[in-house]
Amino acid sequence: MLKVSVIVPVYNVELYLKECLDSLINQTLKEIEIICIDDCSTDNSYSILEEYSKKDNRIKLIKHQENKGLGPARNSGIKVANGDYISFVDSDDYIALDFIENLYNTAKRYDVDISITQNVIKNINNKFSNFFFQKIKYIEYLGSSELRNFYTYGIQFITNNVWSKLYRRDFILSRNIFFLDIKYGVEDFDFNLRVFMNSPKIAFNNNSKYYYRIRENSLTTLFYTIESLNSAIKHLENSISYCQKNFPHYISEVYIISFNCVLYLLNKLNNCISENYYSIIHNFVLSIELKNNYSNYNEYLLIKNNDNYRDYLFVKAMEEIKVLKRQNSNLVNKICWFIPIRSLRDKLRNSILYE
Repeated sequence: MLKVSVIVPVYNVELYLKECLDSLINQTLKEIEIICIDDCSTDNSYSILEEYSKKDNRIKLIKHQENKGLGPARNSGIKVANGDYISFVDSDDYIALDFIENLYNTAKRYDVDISITQNVIKNINNKFSNFFFQKIKYIEYLGSSELRNFYTYGIQFITNNVWSKLYRRDFILSRNIFFLDIKYGVEDFDFNLRVFMNSPKIAFNNNSKYYYRIRENSLTTLFYTIESLNSAIKHLENSISYCQKNFPHYISEVYIISFNCVLYLLNKLNNCISENYYSIIHNFVLSIELKNNYSNYNEYLLIKNNDNYRDYLFVKAMEEIKVLKRQNSNLVNKICWFIPIRSLRDKLRNSILYE
């Protein structure tokens, strides 16, 4: 019986692919299939996949006839998967040898729809460090919580990715949850948000270690273009549309979660942003409605009420100056209060010394 289907999209990763595949074929849980989708690599990646498939018959190969992107490649894997659970591993990353077994045992023991690890190790040029985030207890059920509470509690880095998790395949298929047929964007964010709207039963096992590689020419680092920003907005709109159709009671939460993502994108783009970038974000913000008890409500109004980037920057700067003035005013008041107290102290000390 196949317990887990591991889905690995592959595109021009010949330098890292063997390390990834070695970590998969040597997993302590043997009842797995490894579905590798080559998305029209132009390097030696597919030859490496063929080499490994001859060594291990658990490896299944799919070769796209055109480059479709990460989400569509994962969809190709989901459609042919046969395991009870689905795992996603990026082909330039790798996992600890007991990664799948730990998560699978936890998933079966507690009969959950998603099993998650937060033990993500960042690899930059073979220098390793743990991501810093709040660790949730070994086991914690959050399916009945409000949607945003999970995003806040789980720390967004963990909830936004798909590769730190096992998903029950029937849970995904019965709700027809797939990635959008778009090359770039925030595909993990959209996928997980739709999954979490369905209140899955969740368990954590932080003994599983995922090694996340950051490299200069990865899809993540090449994300910030007009095309990819448009794709990101399409993913956010997809989450909102899904929510309005299936879970309208969550719409306020989804608006907030989506706007938090927009703020993240805007901050990332600040050094190279153009009027075109800002107008995409501005138009999206016009389509959502946030309440004034939201912590970033002022930023929401700032983007909503300024339709070009220069006005946005000018008004934002004026607001920051006001805050700075208030802070300085408070500082001056503290100094003015402190000076007479210190003077009085010195007078008392001197009078004692000369008595």
